[in-house]
Amino acid sequence: MKKETQKGTLPLTCSCGAIFSNDQLFCTTCGTSKEELQKSKYKEICEKAKTAASLKELEPLRASCDAISDYRNITEWQAFLDKKIDILKKKKKKKTGRIIGLSSAVVVLAALAVLFVIFVMPYLPHFMKAEKAVKSGDYVLAIEEYKQAEGFLGSDEKLPETYYAYGAALQDEEKYLDAANAFTDSDNHADAETRIAECGKALIQKKQYGDASKVFSLLSTKESKAYVNYANGMEQVQKKNYAKALEYFEKADDVEGSAKRIDQAHYVLGKQAISTDTESARNHLRAAGDYKDAKNLLKVCDLMDAEQEAQAGNLNEALAMFKKLPANLSYDQVSFLHMIFTENI
Repeated sequence: MKKETQKGTLPLTCSCGAIFSNDQLFCTTCGTSKEELQKSKYKEICEKAKTAASLKELEPLRASCDAISDYRNITEWQAFLDKKIDILKKKKKKKTGRIIGLSSAVVVLAALAVLFVIFVMPYLPHFMKAEKAVKSGDYVLAIEEYKQAEGFLGSDEKLPETYYAYGAALQDEEKYLDAANAFTDSDNHADAETRIAECGKALIQKKQYGDASKVFSLLSTKESKAYVNYANGMEQVQKKNYAKALEYFEKADDVEGSAKRIDQAHYVLGKQAISTDTESARNHLRAAGDYKDAKNLLKVCDLMDAEQEAQAGNLNEALAMFKKLPANLSYDQVSFLHMIFTENI
């Protein structure tokens, strides 16, 4: 007999009532993302599929599966619901009289045998392997086997805690990026978000700023976004790109003392600009405040301006500017010119 299904009966419909097209990523009415909507419907299917016991309950769930047909392991739930629907339809037909001659005891035993073959035999071995793997600490195998068990004996509920345990093991091994990804896959089980933040901070301590940025990007808090900017800024410092680093530090909300890093970036940029652009150098050095010798370098900017006036032949202007500077002030070869002018005063 040809198997009947309920495929294609429902489009992906937003909670506001709008319908998603195949290539649409966000609801054009309320802005809800397709990913969030699919995740919500997937969770609803996972929760209801195990307890649904009638065609009236099962068939809408089966149609909802097709509405999110490209999400996660939804095909496994489709197969699971198909089997339950198929069983119920067969049982309904049997009630019309095909098993009139069987005793009630035989009917019960036959039904139990069918249920065992359909709902137990395909999944029990996977579930048992997963349980054994968890006890031995082989979380990768456990995760795969729980997925193959397709919800049998609550295996889908065991996945988050298994991902969490896997993340904890990786964190202990200082494999922080992999650990953070495992905690993310645990669907915020227990204190997963706290653990992810710990992994990010550990990477910052190890000066692995690129990976730290990736880890904090897994979180959505205001603080985590600040840490992303801090990590990106430090990565630019490692590359000696202080202009780009400054952009990131200014958005880092002073996490990990990023305000001091802002002063540092202004100081380096100001010092780099002294020989080429004293106005830009002054702006950066003033912004650097009391960082190192920033205030003294502001006087060096004046010295460089005076030297430029001298080289341009504007000796009176240069002399007036040199007189305002400390006699022992020097910067590169400019101190020689300063000495000449001060000796002729």
